[in-house]
Amino acid sequence: MKPAILRLLWFVCLCAILYFALAPASAGGLGGASYHGVAFFILGLLTPAAFPKGNLVLVWLVLLALGGCIEAAQGALATNRIPSWDDFLTDAIAASVGVLYYKLWTVLRRPAAPDAKASADDAPANP
Repeated sequence: MKPAILRLLWFVCLCAILYFALAPASAGGLGGASYHGVAFFILGLLTPAAFPKGNLVLVWLVLLALGGCIEAAQGALATNRIPSWDDFLTDAIAASVGVLYYKLWTVLRRPAAPDAKASADDAPANP
């Protein structure tokens, strides 16, 4: 998939996550560990895919900071949202798993380097 399309998808997901995380329940806001887990797993996969030249540790740290900022904003806004260390921990674990899955996917997709011995064995014999 092209990086521009992945970035657009990433931006749409980020906006949706921020809306559902910060909106009051009466306006469609969602809460709970399962929502946090799914959201940050998706961000953990999409962020390095959308920004492939980024450092994975930096991506992970930014996702942790985003999770912390969301929890802090939930405590600061008068939206009947309550910040939770459990939600932040869920965000951190899900982002970690998402980034690790992305790394595993990129390693498995990488073509194997041809083995020197295998290429010598496969070479046609000269008559």
